[in-house]
Amino acid sequence: MAEQVRQLYRCQEAIVQGMAFHAEERPQSVAEWLSYFTELKSQNLKVKSNAFFTENFDNTIISQDYLTSENLTKSFNQTEVDYRKLENLLAARKWQKADAETREIMLKILDRETREWGTKAEIEKFPCKDLSIIDKLWIKYSNGRFGFTVQKIIWQNIGGKPNADHNIYIRFAEQIGWRLNENWLSWFDFNFNINAPVGHLPCGLGRGVIDFGIAFLSRIEICGLEEPKNIPLNIGKVKIDYSRLRDFLSARNFREADQETVALMLQVVGKNKDEKLTLFDIETFPCLELEKINQLWLNYSQGRFGFTVQKSIYFHVEKSIEQRFGKNRKYHKMIWQNFSDVVGWQVAGKIKYYSEFDFSLNAPFGHLPVSWCVKFKVEKFGVGVWRETFFNRVNNCLINTGKIYLNEVEKNQ
Repeated sequence: MAEQVRQLYRCQEAIVQGMAFHAEERPQSVAEWLSYFTELKSQNLKVKSNAFFTENFDNTIISQDYLTSENLTKSFNQTEVDYRKLENLLAARKWQKADAETREIMLKILDRETREWGTKAEIEKFPCKDLSIIDKLWIKYSNGRFGFTVQKIIWQNIGGKPNADHNIYIRFAEQIGWRLNENWLSWFDFNFNINAPVGHLPCGLGRGVIDFGIAFLSRIEICGLEEPKNIPLNIGKVKIDYSRLRDFLSARNFREADQETVALMLQVVGKNKDEKLTLFDIETFPCLELEKINQLWLNYSQGRFGFTVQKSIYFHVEKSIEQRFGKNRKYHKMIWQNFSDVVGWQVAGKIKYYSEFDFSLNAPFGHLPVSWCVKFKVEKFGVGVWRETFFNRVNNCLINTGKIYLNEVEKNQ
């Protein structure tokens, strides 16, 4: 029986892949879990993680006095749980072991020796003081990149609420890198690296079960965990005025609308017109603001222009190239050149000057907006990564937004 329990633990906590169950659908007994686990292995569903690494770690540096030793000792004294091992693992940047220790602590608090998940009712009563300590430790030692608070902000930015449906939670899991290519990652395939997607860790306890995961995120919100003031994820809380963009678009002044779009994007992430968007800015760009900009472009261009139009074209081109050359490597330059041909940003391999762009409804589908693509900070890993990261962000945020004319795209290729 002990061996079964160990296997069950592996199945429930380590193999997150393919486990988007509603509570009433998930296996209930040890035998059912082992049967499910065996089936997963036989199907060989293990997915290789290709989440983009980011090098802009400095952008997430938080105040060094965010969680001082004095405050930490005070927090430890308020609970019976020993957090010293977790702190030591995080300080040593042993992220995988720290995630496993986080899970162990949560199970201990739930008093579950068999490693089974808790119920919604249990997680809704999870002690706020312990959630706060775990969260602060992760935020402190990841410099604001990981933690429950970070996950909560991402959840809220995509419209996550206590009564959210299955699709919203799936989008959340995709945004933080728990799902790739419509599959849940095995825990062993997670990116236990400081350059993993923002909010990727901690995985914690049983968040592959949708009802449980939503309840957990709601508990974080109810507990009111402190948000460090200088974590850039506070972006999107400043009210943005879209009236100028709307007016430019309604008057079909598309050149001015294009320039206003860039100004608004920089404003959303708290930057001035002379600065550029980093990969971190892209990864955490609030979905609500992205949706507002995109929808205005769609509405006033008869569905010809907008981020979702461009996104669909980009991934259509990517799919075509992968069918020709395989998926063993990324052909970022070829994808971008073909994409630029389709949307009319270059002709015969030559990029157009801005003055040569067509700021009218006669322009190709996806031609606008365009200025955003020159407002990225090109970092050492190459421009192809941030371009695809942007369209992945659009896809995760706006997966069902906009009417896309792919048949027109195919005609132009």
